[in-house]
Amino acid sequence: MAESKIQPSRQRRAFNGWCHGLFAGQHFEHVLNLGCGHDVDRQGYTYSGYVDAKKVTRLDFAAQTTYPAHEVSVCGGDCFNNPVDVLSQAESLPFPDGMFDMVFCNWVIYHTDYVKTLNEIGRVLVGQGKLFVSYNATEQLGPIYQAVTDRFAVIGYSLLQMDRELDGRYGVAESIWGAKKEECYA
Repeated sequence: MAESKIQPSRQRRAFNGWCHGLFAGQHFEHVLNLGCGHDVDRQGYTYSGYVDAKKVTRLDFAAQTTYPAHEVSVCGGDCFNNPVDVLSQAESLPFPDGMFDMVFCNWVIYHTDYVKTLNEIGRVLVGQGKLFVSYNATEQLGPIYQAVTDRFAVIGYSLLQMDRELDGRYGVAESIWGAKKEECYA
């Protein structure tokens, strides 16, 4: 675990604990970490380590991303210590249909055309594949929630009021754990 020089908020620690609990006792064959960034949370754990999987493919959107100083401090100044496996746009994933049994999409979907991204996630997931998605774009909570729940059956849900995050924003974060609705991707 990378040593963090910052202390994440109580809410963020609770959220990370909730995520770990969601995935406890579940095993996946092949997971896509969509929008992996430097793959390190604010407590210094790798996001890829949140899930028990035989294989995790890390996809990010840009070859070089500039991270805020507080995030660089979390990963010890080396934000690429967990290399990206694939560079691609989320709206056009370079994988065959049904390649993954789980997609982990943490704090990134609002940076994409989320309807196209969700359609691509559904395409690359196996029949009853699982999706974990979280986002904090407060003005998009309703539309993103609707787009996700139109395509995925909700298994777990969290709405988290953030007191203060490191970038100075206040607001709400929402997370959904769902199973693919096969009829939406037939």
